[in-house]
Amino acid sequence: MKPQTAKRIGRPMRKPVEGARYSLGLKVTGATKKRIDKAAVASGRTQSQECEIRLEQTFHEQDLLPGIQQLAYGGVVAALVQEFAAAAKTVEWHYHSDAGLPPVSLDLDEVVNELKRVRDDKARVAMQPDPNITHRIHDGRKK
Repeated sequence: MKPQTAKRIGRPMRKPVEGARYSLGLKVTGATKKRIDKAAVASGRTQSQECEIRLEQTFHEQDLLPGIQQLAYGGVVAALVQEFAAAAKTVEWHYHSDAGLPPVSLDLDEVVNELKRVRDDKARVAMQPDPNITHRIHDGRKK
């Protein structure tokens, strides 16, 4: 469940056109500006180019995470990890929000129960004997 958002303040956002370049207003701390300046000089890029490349890298890294989780845990567990993380972020948002919005309803028990079910299913599969081993034992053969 996504947190409720307050009404946006400011000029309405325009839809981007593919290939067009847009200007963004950005405020950063002095320390961040120094880091951007240093990186821009080292790379031979402008501040804007350096910031754009670094923003694109963060989006790319964020897009990689679901695939990495799927490779590491398999599809079902990866999906559960992502759902649990989304629920945890929602809870964190709710308890740290100053927006005065109504409480967010989460069924964390459902997520935990599903995690337990997957764990139990994996345990059952691990406990089942390999039919080939049983066959070899009955035949008295070793392979």
